[in-house]
Amino acid sequence: MSNIRWTGAALLVAGLLFAIGIVLHPPEEFANFSSPAWGQAHWMVVASGLLALIGLGGLFAHVLKDAGVLGLAAYALFTIGQGAAVAVAGFEAGIVPALVGATADAEGLLAETGPILGGSFRTLFMVLTVGIGLGGLLTAWTLYRRERTAQIAAGLLGIGAPLLVLSIVFGLDHLVVQVFGVAYGVGLAWVGYGLWGEASG
Repeated sequence: MSNIRWTGAALLVAGLLFAIGIVLHPPEEFANFSSPAWGQAHWMVVASGLLALIGLGGLFAHVLKDAGVLGLAAYALFTIGQGAAVAVAGFEAGIVPALVGATADAEGLLAETGPILGGSFRTLFMVLTVGIGLGGLLTAWTLYRRERTAQIAAGLLGIGAPLLVLSIVFGLDHLVVQVFGVAYGVGLAWVGYGLWGEASG
C-alpha cells in the first residue's frame, strides 16, 4: 500500500472514530463522568487523535508542504491540536473516572474552576482549541485551493473544526456540540477517503 493510501486510511478511520465518539459522548455533567459511555467516547477520541497524527504526517509530506508557509502552518497547528486532544481525552477517559471513584471531593476537584480543570489543564485545552479550530480550517482551505479533496469535504472540515471548538468553549447545548463534532469527523473522514481514492485511481 502506498504512503498516500495509508495517509487516507488513517484520516478516514480517525474521522469516523471521532464522529462516533462525539455521538456517544454524554453531556458534561459530573454524574456522567464515571459512566461507561464517558470512557468509550473519550477512548474513541484518543484513537482518533493518534490516527490523525499519523495521517497528518503523510498529508504534509504529500500535499501541505507544497503549499508553502500556509501548508506548514496548517500542519503545525492541526498536529499540535491533535496531540493536545489525545492528552485531554486520555485524561478524561482514564483519570477522571478514577478520581470520581477514589475521592469524596471529586466534584470540587473536577469543577471548571477547580484545581485540576481550572489550572494547567485549561491551558492544554486552549492549545487544543486553537490547534483543532484554526489548524482544521487552514488544512481544509489548503486542500480546497489545491483541488485535492471534494468541496463538500473541505467545507465540512473547515467549518466543523472551528465551530466545534467554539461551541465547546462557549458552552453551547450538547446537541449543538455533537452536530458540529459529527460535521468535523465526517469532513476529516471524507478527506481521507478522497486521498485513498486518489491513490487507487
